[in-house]
Amino acid sequence: MNLNSLLLPYQQAWVADRAKLRVAAKARRIGLTWAEAARQVFTAARSKAQGGCNCYYVSTSARLGREYIATCAKWVRAFNQGGRLVADEARDILAGEIRFNSGFVIKALPSNPEAMRGLGGSIIIDEAGFHDDLGELLKAAYACGDWGGDLAVISTFNGLDEFYELVEEVQSCNRADASLHRIDIMRALEDGLHRRRCAMEKRPYTPESQQAWLDRCLASPGAEEEYLCIPRRSGGSYIRRDLVDECMTLDPQVVRWELPPEAAQARRSDSERTATVHRWAASHLSPLIAKLEVNRPITLGYDFARSHNGDLSVIAPMLEKRSLVKSVPWLLEMRGVPFDEQWALLQWLVSQLQTGQRRFTGLAVDSGGNGGFIGEKALQRWGSTLVDAVQLSEQWYASNMPRFRAAFEEHLIELTRDSDVRDDILMISKNPRGVPKLSDARRKDETGKPRHGDAAIALVLAHSRHRGDAPTSDYRSISRRSA
Repeated sequence: MNLNSLLLPYQQAWVADRAKLRVAAKARRIGLTWAEAARQVFTAARSKAQGGCNCYYVSTSARLGREYIATCAKWVRAFNQGGRLVADEARDILAGEIRFNSGFVIKALPSNPEAMRGLGGSIIIDEAGFHDDLGELLKAAYACGDWGGDLAVISTFNGLDEFYELVEEVQSCNRADASLHRIDIMRALEDGLHRRRCAMEKRPYTPESQQAWLDRCLASPGAEEEYLCIPRRSGGSYIRRDLVDECMTLDPQVVRWELPPEAAQARRSDSERTATVHRWAASHLSPLIAKLEVNRPITLGYDFARSHNGDLSVIAPMLEKRSLVKSVPWLLEMRGVPFDEQWALLQWLVSQLQTGQRRFTGLAVDSGGNGGFIGEKALQRWGSTLVDAVQLSEQWYASNMPRFRAAFEEHLIELTRDSDVRDDILMISKNPRGVPKLSDARRKDETGKPRHGDAAIALVLAHSRHRGDAPTSDYRSISRRSA
């Protein structure tokens, strides 16, 4: 098999590099990890006399590790078909490793420095900018090359973090044993990336289709980091955009309710205002609730806001499927909706989730600032068993954000497809103390109105309610019978 015939020029240069430390600052989805898989298969298939050794892959999640092993398995099958049996597919290709006839292995490791200590061989740290403690990983990995191995560090930029510092160190030539590959989207296109994409998708290549694809890439949020290899001055996104995109598998369904500042609703009686809310909810939300799977735990996350020209109130229902995937089939966004109307709507929504065979297991509401109104009302009505009135502190973020990100890394969450929801999630970044939370920056939605990551907070709140056991008690409203 002629490997170079399958690789683009920048992939060939990466595979041919013999530096002890290879660092790649790259655009996303350009196939560099795919090329490294081929290199590791070649390495592990060789005998020790030929330069073979054990190979290891370190990623941010177990799912990415499994995907890498699956990619290596495809290369093994290709090499076997080329007339050289390097591993027995039926016996030696497992979920987390591949054993070769040479006696060496390719193995996926967790993102834990202790997992690498005492090992020797060829290591790749993938998506390095998104590991929680890259510095400790690098310390452990550097020693693995002392007996003839090597280290590859691959990532898109994620702000001015430890990966950026490593790139700067190598670029300044402070490491004689290191090489740097900087591959932005322009370089990848020059080397034939879009032609290869068209060939894989069995469609014709044209310069016009390449330009259209490039324009879409560069128009997306974070394009400077993700496609042009230009790190942001502030912290990058805590959750990678490609993971968010991959988990947005459900049909677009965001219900948006906006009231003008001087709504006639404010001049009506309390009963009329409540009736109006119930009519609106029955029309817009009842069909969505009817589609929810029954007998499965469902939580609500509620990020509260009141301003007409400021942040949104967002309610996110999150249902746990039998597969343990947390599913968010729709969201409700409210702008300019008064306190009482929001409270009336929440009561209506919870009552619907407590009817029939549905299993409502609780509400988590942002109770800081104006949200204290909803949090207090909810606690009074349903009690602390069903309600978390959350004060969004750094401690709360530090406890809940890593679990939220892990759900994306393991594909254990699925969301309705919506660009504003996605961009809200991408506003989560680490602050100077290393705590992941919303950045202070504001942005505008597709209509030009402001928002501040409101959907992201509602989703994290809903996800946090799934951490513990389901309540052993329930609240049901019953009418008093007359004597």
